Amino acid sequence: MSRRSPHIIEGACLRAARDARLRLARGQAGLSLISTTAPLFGSLSYAIGIISSFKGVGEEKTTAMAAINLSLSEAGIPMAFSLLVSLAAHVQYRAGAAQLEAFDTEMRAATLQLTNELR
Repeated sequence: MSRRSPHIIEGACLRAARDARLRLARGQAGLSLISTTAPLFGSLSYAIGIISSFKGVGEEKTTAMAAINLSLSEAGIPMAFSLLVSLAAHVQYRAGAAQLEAFDTEMRAATLQLTNELR
């Protein structure tokens, strides 16, 4: 075997590892987007719920307060749901990132071991 063969094999291993990593990391961008935007949509729906809760202000005081309290409590439901969705997406994103990091480390070690065996 020539002296250049281990370098060629090392380059091929690194390219194969890069291609495999790209396939494994396909969903990561989507999870990142969901974990970032879900709280924003929840906050928007909460603000709309707060604004719409003051519809019944022109009625009798007790009736208006009851309607406002009910509307405000209902406005918090989408916000809580969006925070749960965001948290779940973030946890899954972090788990995937940790697995990708472990994959990278394992592939580097395998490439080094293979090139050392060939020398």
